[in-house]
Amino acid sequence: MTNRGATSSAYRRLAVVAACFLALGCDLFGPREPQRWIAVDVGAAFTCALTPSGHAACWGAAADILECCPPSPPDEVMPNSAVPLLVPKGGPFISLTLENDNVCGIEPSGLARCWGANTTGSLGNGTVTAKRIPDSIVGGHRWRSVSGGGTHMCGITHSDDAYCWGNAWYGALGTGGGGGVPLVFVTAPTPVVGGHKFKQVVAGLASTCAITLSGQGYCWGAGNAGQLGTGTVTDAPVPTPSAVTGGLTFTSIASNTHHVCAVALDAKAYCWGSNWHGSLGTGDEVNRPAPTAVAGDLTWSQISTGAAHTCGIATAGATYCWGRNNRGQLGNGTFDSAFVPTPVAAPHTFIHVAAGGSRTCAIDASGLLYCWGFNERGQLGNGGTEHSAVPVLVSRPVF
Repeated sequence: MTNRGATSSAYRRLAVVAACFLALGCDLFGPREPQRWIAVDVGAAFTCALTPSGHAACWGAAADILECCPPSPPDEVMPNSAVPLLVPKGGPFISLTLENDNVCGIEPSGLARCWGANTTGSLGNGTVTAKRIPDSIVGGHRWRSVSGGGTHMCGITHSDDAYCWGNAWYGALGTGGGGGVPLVFVTAPTPVVGGHKFKQVVAGLASTCAITLSGQGYCWGAGNAGQLGTGTVTDAPVPTPSAVTGGLTFTSIASNTHHVCAVALDAKAYCWGSNWHGSLGTGDEVNRPAPTAVAGDLTWSQISTGAAHTCGIATAGATYCWGRNNRGQLGNGTFDSAFVPTPVAAPHTFIHVAAGGSRTCAIDASGLLYCWGFNERGQLGNGGTEHSAVPVLVSRPVF
């Protein structure tokens, strides 16, 4: 005779073990090893990262773009997940980038696939239809890099040519058109005009910046806060690449909303555009329409920009952030804005940092991923929804 009580109890124990194994990172033999990661990017309301095998996982307000997870409640466009969710058919990728509500990943072959809401054609698949599993960018291009902005994407091919697609407002695609009303959505990669060969391109909210093979900076799109770096402020669309003033040679560049930062050949950092809450790191809140040196004597190996904050890794190894800190996105244990670079709370040493929205994530030398800042919808990936002013470890993904 079956003991129904014992069977029910066994099922309950099995359910607890399964929940522990999947969500909390433990098993029958004790705690599981923390997940290692090789890349991370931070979007407006969600975060995505790559496992060592190149598979993508996302968390925060990201569950609705994953085939695995229907909206809950049904009327919510982007429901929450406070732990990483593996993306169905999401990899292997060698890099990934986040736009407002879209994600793109580059495969080892150089081909790229994207998924998300696609309301402005940012998936580059020739449609404005949402895709909840990765779909190929049309055109057959082999991509060296892809960058997501506010409502558009841009990328560099293996032939060093720049292409952009998505929302053409303010001329953000650099194709010589766009900027008017009604808005123009370009659903397939379109060449940036000018004939330049680029090594990096970064998409902002309604502008784009890039570095040529020789290190010259160019920007196009909206310049209302001086984010084009041309030395002037303009409310008119700039639909073609314009040279960044100052004669500096750049090795890397970053852009998010209304400000841009870049590392020069001498490893000094320069920023321009909106200086809201000190996001340019110049010690004040005055906007700069031309590259201006970040305060201090630090030299930099990497820099990344959020909505109104900036973070970077100094060549000596320490990570610093500056700008707005209302959600703890500077990671220094406070919620006070900083107008100059301020160290992220010890004891972490990071090799890659990604700022976005009002939060920041970084990977250390062992591959562990930490995030800090805004967490209302689980964007920090630590299983909770409380903001954090110090780095917290991202949980293992749920399969």
